[in-house]
Amino acid sequence: MSYRGDDGLGFAAERPASDRRIEHELRVRLAGPLVDGALFVPSAMEDKWALYLQRGRVLCIRSWTRALHLAADVHVGDREAVIGPLTGHIVSPDEPVAATARMFDYLFRLHVLGEQLPAPLDERPQDVDLAAIACFSLWGRRALFATHHELPPSSPRAPLRSLRRS
Repeated sequence: MSYRGDDGLGFAAERPASDRRIEHELRVRLAGPLVDGALFVPSAMEDKWALYLQRGRVLCIRSWTRALHLAADVHVGDREAVIGPLTGHIVSPDEPVAATARMFDYLFRLHVLGEQLPAPLDERPQDVDLAAIACFSLWGRRALFATHHELPPSSPRAPLRSLRRS
């Protein structure tokens, strides 16, 4: 299933399967005006997510199934965007709320902002090989390392920009 040239408009009216709402706020500097369209599109089978900005929401789409897992409200100001609250889930509807927020932050910062952070793990892995397989299955080729530790809060370094196509 190709995402080449997809702007996410086909997902704009969709709702995540789970209507669970999570109070969350991620503040991101803006590099310029934001326009609806792609924030990240998969370019290989090893990319597991597509992310779009459509109608004031970041849409997190599982690339192989083309299923909307999570939507995050976006409020745009002059110099920053505030992302949140969140609706939906990343892995399963009964995942802990804190885990959903942590996974969304990771997904957004890794794929959209290009920040390399440790992939979040629920607990200390007993089998490192299985943890690596699980990370690849969920996050794809961009997940280079992982941790079960909670990371201290931090502001994203990179600014948010619309993905331009040539």
